[in-house]
This record gives sequence, C-alpha cells and structure tokens, in this order.
Amino acid sequence: MSSKNLKTVQTGLLYFTDEFGTKNWGAIFASVSICVIPMLIMYLFLNKRVIEGMTAGSTKG
Repeated sequence: MSSKNLKTVQTGLLYFTDEFGTKNWGAIFASVSICVIPMLIMYLFLNKRVIEGMTAGSTKG
C-alpha cells in the first residue's frame, strides 16, 4: 500500500518521527499505549467468551 491513509495504526507508528527524522521514543511509547488500551479493555469484557471459544474448539463432542 502506497497510500498513507490506508495503512494500519501499527504501521503508521513505525514512521512516527520528529521534524529532524529522529525517533522520539517517549511519544512512540505513549502512542503505542493509546493504541493498545482499547484492545485490552475489549479483551477484559469478552474474556469469558474468548476462553469458551478456545475450549469449545479443542474438545470433541
């Protein structure tokens, strides 16, 4: 994909640099934290269903 608008958030964070082209690690870690928090919250709410789905697929009958 050559369009920046179609890239995922994780790929966009790879190119997260300041105006001089250097990596600002504090800003990168803050951005990663902001991206991960919604996934963690969703997992905490759906934890029981995720575990049930994994065990249902691993047992017979």
